[in-house]
Amino acid sequence: MQKLTEVIANSPIIIHKDQYCVIKTDKIVLPEKHFMVTRDAEEVTVITRVTNRSLIPKVLDIRSAFYLIEFQVAVPFEGVGFLATISKALADAGLNILVVSTFSRDYLLLKDEDLDIGLRTLSKVGFDIQNRK
Repeated sequence: MQKLTEVIANSPIIIHKDQYCVIKTDKIVLPEKHFMVTRDAEEVTVITRVTNRSLIPKVLDIRSAFYLIEFQVAVPFEGVGFLATISKALADAGLNILVVSTFSRDYLLLKDEDLDIGLRTLSKVGFDIQNRK
């Protein structure tokens, strides 16, 4: 198993150029138009570009103006402490984040006004910050 510092150094970060919002709803149409749609027993949560907000027929709650940060994890499921390191560093910098994961990538949403300090913080942790998508 690789050391966490190696996993971090080999897991580039990509900043998606559009602004995103997180929407709570009870119904979703056109899920393929959104970045991520999750459902649990209580609600449907949609992460989508701000420009796609109008595609949600019933918005129950919304939080806006986030940047989506993509972590291309070098070894999914092998980096013990990967998300804890990210979360702690950003919390120590006074930033609140939302983290979501897929099989091989982790994502976080940073508020627009927190992007610069968030990226500086992640760079100090050892992440390679890539160009925007």
